[in-house]
Amino acid sequence: MHRPSSRGYTLIELLLVIVILGISMSLIVVNLARDNGTRLEEDARHVALLLQHAQEEALLGGRALAWTATAEGYGFSRRERGRNWVPVVGPDPLAARKWSAGALVSRVSVAGAPLALGEPLVFLPSGVNLPYEVRLSAGEWRISVAGDAAGRVRVSRAGKLEVASR
Repeated sequence: MHRPSSRGYTLIELLLVIVILGISMSLIVVNLARDNGTRLEEDARHVALLLQHAQEEALLGGRALAWTATAEGYGFSRRERGRNWVPVVGPDPLAARKWSAGALVSRVSVAGAPLALGEPLVFLPSGVNLPYEVRLSAGEWRISVAGDAAGRVRVSRAGKLEVASR
């Protein structure tokens, strides 16, 4: 008796393909779905690098730079000879940017005194700047970007706010 050849896949082969696809999809979703804390930390580190760059550019370029944060994003301005602030635009690394989804500026302060949202944080060409702090939040996460008088900038993650249960 001759057995006809089959042209389909066996149930085991189909199940194996489904398992492999399932594992692949779960890895993709895990990598794409970063939590608020991770996105906020990336924003904070990026802001810290740009603030340090702005301090150095003000010192080396001989003209003041200012960082301004809004609810939507942040940007830098350069002080021109006429004493006017001109926003940085174009491909410049200091050009305006938007916050990642969910990120908020909860406080900006200079030497402990709070600045209003939209009020500039100024970096002087003398290189003498007051210490400052920018606090960012996203959901329950809090991160601080702080600069000292020597020009060092650090990022510290306060972590997730814990809600006391009764």
